[in-house]
Order: sequence, then structure tokens, then C-alpha cells
Amino acid sequence: MVSGRRRRHDFAVLKALGLLRRQVSQVAAWQVSTLAGLALLIGLPLGVAAGRWSWQLFAAGLGVPADASLRVTLLLVMVPAVLIIANAVALWPGRSAARVSPARALRTE
Repeated sequence: MVSGRRRRHDFAVLKALGLLRRQVSQVAAWQVSTLAGLALLIGLPLGVAAGRWSWQLFAAGLGVPADASLRVTLLLVMVPAVLIIANAVALWPGRSAARVSPARALRTE
């Protein structure tokens, strides 16, 4: 959401060079998809490792077996769900960035 405001000047330059509104929205969607994908790529393995480690510590303190089961299907469903939700959240800022007039955005220079 912040990218649309911060990059308003960049989007205006791209629109002045011939980018269409649809293409500006696609640029915003790609930014969100890339950021969410990187977050999943880093966060999922770290989250699984931290969860297993913390459960082993907790289970050892209770004196119960530390068998942590991991549902791979849940992880596989979570990846597209996160990407879809991230793009849904970025839809409105992407469209508002696409509606910015290049003349108005570049007038400040």
C-alpha cells in the first residue's frame, strides 16, 4: 500500500513513457507477489524450525513425548492463500496508482 504512494513519481514517469493503467496495476501486483513470495520462502522454514524447537522445549518441560507432526498439505495450501490475500490487499492501491495522472504527479518537479 505504501509503494503506490512512494512510487507515485516512478509510476507517473512510466505512464508518460507509454505504460497503460492495466500495466501499472500489474507492476504493483508483481511487487506484492515478489515480496510475499520472499516472505514465504524465508518465513516458512524458519517458522517450522522455531515451532519444532519451541515445542521440544515445552514438551520436555512437561515430560511428554516431543513428537511434532507437520501437515505438508497445510503448508501447500497456505502458499497460494498468502499470495492471493496479498494481491487482494494490493488491488486497491494498485488501481489508485494506475489512476494517477502523469501531469499532476510530475508537476512538482
